[in-house]
Amino acid sequence: MRLLLITVLFVYNFLQSQSIIVHYELLPKQIQTTGEMNEKARQVVNIINNHKQNFILKANSKGYIFNDDEKTLSDFEQKIRVLQKATVLINDFYYDGSSQKLYKLKENLKIEITNKQSWQLAKETKNINGYTCYKATCEWEYQTRSGNSGIRSAIAWYTPQIPFSYGPNGFQNLPGLILEIEQNGNKLVAKKIELFKHNLNISFPKMRTVDEEKYNEKLLENSPY
Repeated sequence: MRLLLITVLFVYNFLQSQSIIVHYELLPKQIQTTGEMNEKARQVVNIINNHKQNFILKANSKGYIFNDDEKTLSDFEQKIRVLQKATVLINDFYYDGSSQKLYKLKENLKIEITNKQSWQLAKETKNINGYTCYKATCEWEYQTRSGNSGIRSAIAWYTPQIPFSYGPNGFQNLPGLILEIEQNGNKLVAKKIELFKHNLNISFPKMRTVDEEKYNEKLLENSPY
């Protein structure tokens, strides 16, 4: 009964909130060194494995945006960040709540995502930052640049204690905020959550919009926009 009361109070407090900011940290799958690598290559691998990369999800009543944590980086750190994002398949995303459309932000384009995540909910739980989180999994088909098809999968941990159906890296539509997502051994984990009772001013992107199918066709043609 006490646990139920605490959960109800959690949900009530969050429903009073108009905006949210979630700080995620990337925990990348460690790249293994080999005997064939020289010392310089080993140093680069070590830097990539230990480089801290943070992301922010900002949401208000109009939608949300997920992107890099804003801070000044050196040229070298920028290169490491770009390499890490490409390796672990992380992109910037924007969700328009009025049209309920999700966009990937890339190459000065808003790419409308057509894939609908079909989640399988499980009873397995774990604690993340003091919140009880439930496991969910999904699989989806994707197309490579060569035109072949493949299957990707993800494991999410979401908490109904925070009733925002959003998450990092374009993952959403679960009955609670996603505090952790794992793809191919790479994890994004929520480290800090901020709630606001007013609508935060979020700069939503104004870019040319294309649908995912047309964007993939251009990639196959190796033709830039």
